[in-house]
Amino acid sequence: MLDVCAGVDEYTRFCAVLTGYAESDFRSDARQGDSIGVYQQNPRWWPSAAQGTAAQCRAFLAAFQDVSGDPVRDCWRVQRWLAPDPATDPTGFLEAAETRNYTRRLPVIDRIISEGKLP
Repeated sequence: MLDVCAGVDEYTRFCAVLTGYAESDFRSDARQGDSIGVYQQNPRWWPSAAQGTAAQCRAFLAAFQDVSGDPVRDCWRVQRWLAPDPATDPTGFLEAAETRNYTRRLPVIDRIISEGKLP
């Protein structure tokens, strides 16, 4: 994943790593319902879902945009976990389980990127 992110800016790389960690703890064999892989992509919406981690990461990067400067919100814009839209229900967004999962992982992302391993 870090190799795929080599040509992107720091913020985009941070968000790609955050998503891989929050969605699956970087487990390529992760499954949750119909969603699979590191980025927990559903094949119905993500043709890259069954093509491995590098393809999933490239698809995430292609869809990613720095809209808010808030990594959790910007990751949500790509991943669309079950949470209210932060623009219309910020409290509901912050209280959603996936939002809390992403938020609690923020402090270690820089270390994962610099060391290339899980804490």
